[in-house]
Amino acid sequence: IIEKYEIDLIQIPFNILDQRFKTLGLLNLLKLKNIEIYSRSIFLQGILLAKVESLPNYFIIYKEILNKFRTEVEKLGISVIEACLLSALQEPIDKIIIGVTSQKELEQVLKAYETIKGKKFDFTKFAINEENLINPNRWKI
Repeated sequence: IIEKYEIDLIQIPFNILDQRFKTLGLLNLLKLKNIEIYSRSIFLQGILLAKVESLPNYFIIYKEILNKFRTEVEKLGISVIEACLLSALQEPIDKIIIGVTSQKELEQVLKAYETIKGKKFDFTKFAINEENLINPNRWKI
């Protein structure tokens, strides 16, 4: 599409588990073409922030992946919110679109944002290709 049309802005899914646009080199290609990148779903529709036990039954088969994710983030000494934010902020992404359900959640995100300023981590090891987990269109809930 970007070869055929003049595109100046694109909205993509990107989160610590879903790094397809990065691993395929598309983030850099989009930036080379001066296309503004907006990222959505950095919390994977809230799945990455929820306790695994509280998720719908559909996610039980991903319990090991999600628990490993949380354990690895803990080893870095940062919170899950901080890791999710930082994974996107370190990339050539221009804007991050987030959703919250309360003022408290927004305050938590803003506090995490302030806490991570100046920090850098390599999150490439968190990337997975499990389409039925990283693509909410495939969820059966």
